[in-house]
Amino acid sequence: MKAMLAADCANVAGGFWGLRHVGGWKTVGRSKPAVKAVDFWRFSLYRGSAMASASVTIHIHVDPEAVFDLIHDYSRRLDWDPFLREARLLNGAQVADRGISSRCVARRAVGGLAMDTVYVSFERPRVAAVNMTRGPIFLRSFAASIRQDRIDDNTTRVTYRYNFEARPRWLAFFIEPIVGWVFHRETCRRLSALKRFLEVKRPIRDTG
Repeated sequence: MKAMLAADCANVAGGFWGLRHVGGWKTVGRSKPAVKAVDFWRFSLYRGSAMASASVTIHIHVDPEAVFDLIHDYSRRLDWDPFLREARLLNGAQVADRGISSRCVARRAVGGLAMDTVYVSFERPRVAAVNMTRGPIFLRSFAASIRQDRIDDNTTRVTYRYNFEARPRWLAFFIEPIVGWVFHRETCRRLSALKRFLEVKRPIRDTG
């Protein structure tokens, strides 16, 4: 599965400005049960007046409440999120909500960088959004939202959107394509892992 994700995500590396890529993977898995890793995803990355923006979409066969609750439960985050080695709420908070801050630290294989964010929106089970308050030196700003839309009784469309601005600005033309590619690759992997965990209850530590 990792090889498939890396190969498809690598297709976006060559074009940053005005890129639009649509694709999908049907099944993965060495043996039964075959897992539908990504029913559908869409990636678009473009330069606006100030920020680079992107979105990735996936269909997950559970209800929106289950998706929302798992994503924002920091006590379970490392059970499914392959990007992180640390995830916690700050300032003594026990549950996520608007105005609550969190810290996420990437695994060392992708730099081990930390980012603090604050929830600026929290509307269960539809949407939540965060803004970066502290992060890597090469990011001037970062914001993201994740939205759950019910497709039918047992299918949720999950859309992760984010935008960022690199620094220094005079190097943005070089930094942003690289950062954009890494963000997209890891977002594909994270949403695929989220889908697998929710649909077959398989933690990342059991994937081999």
